Amino acid sequence: MSISLEGLRFRYPTERFELALRGLEIATAEPTAIIGHSGCGKTTLLRLVAGILRPASGRIRVLDTDVGALSEGRARAFRIRRLGLVFQEFELLDYLTAADNILVPFRVSGALTLTNDTRDLMRELAQRTGIEHLLDAYPRQLSQGERQRVALCRALVTRPGLVLADEPTGSLDPTNQQRIVELLCSTAEAAGAGLVMVTHDHELLGHFDRVIDLPKLTAGDA
Repeated sequence: MSISLEGLRFRYPTERFELALRGLEIATAEPTAIIGHSGCGKTTLLRLVAGILRPASGRIRVLDTDVGALSEGRARAFRIRRLGLVFQEFELLDYLTAADNILVPFRVSGALTLTNDTRDLMRELAQRTGIEHLLDAYPRQLSQGERQRVALCRALVTRPGLVLADEPTGSLDPTNQQRIVELLCSTAEAAGAGLVMVTHDHELLGHFDRVIDLPKLTAGDA
C-alpha cells in the first residue's frame, strides 16, 4: 500500500501560496514525517491526501484509491472507513465521554457499523494508551496528554489502513511530545496502520523511518 502524488498543484483562492509537486511516493509500511517551515504547505498536503481539499490538477492515490476523483460524499466515507485523522486541536466533543468520543466515527456515518467487537477494540486501545480508567470522563476532566490519547484511540478504532497526524504534539511540553509520538508510532504499528505525521520539531524525527523535507521537494531538490 502507498500514497502516490503525480503532477499535483493546489492554490487557495484568496492566497498567493501555491503547492506544486511533480511526484511523491510514500510507502505506508514506512512511518513517515513531513517537515518544513511554517506556511510551506505541510498541512495542505495532508488535507489533500485525506481528500479534504481537492487539487487544481494532478492525481492523488491513497491505499489504491484515486482520492481526487471521489465526490465529496464518497471522499468523506473513504476517510471514515480507511483513514485515521489526528489533529493538534484534538477536536473532542465536550458533551461526550472519552468512550463516546472514541466511537464518534460510528455515530456520524452509515459507512461504519458499531459492533461488540468494536467496543472491545475501543477498550483495548484505551488500555494500551493508559486511559482505560478515564473512559467515563469528559474532555474537561482530562489533561492535554489524556485528551490526545483519546484522539489517538478515535483515529485507530475504525481499523484504518493509514493514520494522518497533523502536528499532534504542538501544544505539549517536550517530555510529553516524545511520549505521544512514541505512543502514536507503536499503536499504529500494532494496529497494522501506516503513519504519516506533519511536524516542525526535528527532535521527534528519530521515531520515523523516512523524513520528507517539503520545501526541498517542492523546489525539485529531492
